[in-house]
Amino acid sequence: MVRKTLAGIGVVALLAATALGVGAAGAATGASFLLGKVNRAPSTSALIAKAGSPLRLSGSKTDPPLRVNSTVEVRRLNAAMVGGVGLAGLQRPIESACATGIQSATASGVATCSMLQDVITTSTTWTVPTGATEIDVTAVGAGGGGTVGGKGRIASGGSAGASLTAALSVTPGERLDVVIGKPGAAASGSGSASAGTATVVYRESGSGAMLLRAAGGNAGAAASKRKACPASPGGEPTVAGGAVGLAAAVGSTGTCAAGGGAAGFPGAGGAPGEHGRPAASGRPGVVVLTIVG
Repeated sequence: MVRKTLAGIGVVALLAATALGVGAAGAATGASFLLGKVNRAPSTSALIAKAGSPLRLSGSKTDPPLRVNSTVEVRRLNAAMVGGVGLAGLQRPIESACATGIQSATASGVATCSMLQDVITTSTTWTVPTGATEIDVTAVGAGGGGTVGGKGRIASGGSAGASLTAALSVTPGERLDVVIGKPGAAASGSGSASAGTATVVYRESGSGAMLLRAAGGNAGAAASKRKACPASPGGEPTVAGGAVGLAAAVGSTGTCAAGGGAAGFPGAGGAPGEHGRPAASGRPGVVVLTIVG
């Protein structure tokens, strides 16, 4: 058996005393420390260095340099890696509050909130979700119906509804009344088409004031073929009630070739009809609510 006596404060004594959970006899009582053996101490042993690191552990490439026998937290333990992951790759606690969920987060804890969109196609009352304080509201008015041309006359398609986007400060639990514009009906034969109605958003709480309004598109018109195409103007956007306008556009004009706006999309005007081809009705309006904060 090899015996080595630690003079003063020995490095190996701390290994037995603090790392292995068993005190070193040399550190506790001044007795010899046995290498390769279990050494026991009746009380905690300490290793104090006046300069430099008081303890350095070196093991083989396949064995950890330190083992413990408990899952109890080691307070104030500072390590450069955890589970093989370096400090730069560790996730800090996320401080940001997101009403819509977290899309991504940096290692320093800065979160990017996900953008929650609610597409509304029928009139309803919408409740602001918990945590939301700012929303963007996009409204599109309904398109007007197309008119039918015939012998001696030309007809135009209905115009598109107005579109606008506005920023709005809200309170969680607050309710907004959303009225979706109804599409204008197409003309039948030599009859008249009808205009689309407006899409409107109201603040239900308190005064119920209007926040924004996207007017519906006008109905197509008819005129003598000797005259120019009777184009129908588009709907007008209106922002009010504390909403901050971000973008707005008058609805596209209906022509004798097509209805205003992108065919098939919300707010588009109905196409004109002629020579046995019926005119088309407009498209209904829509509201898109996007939570941004």
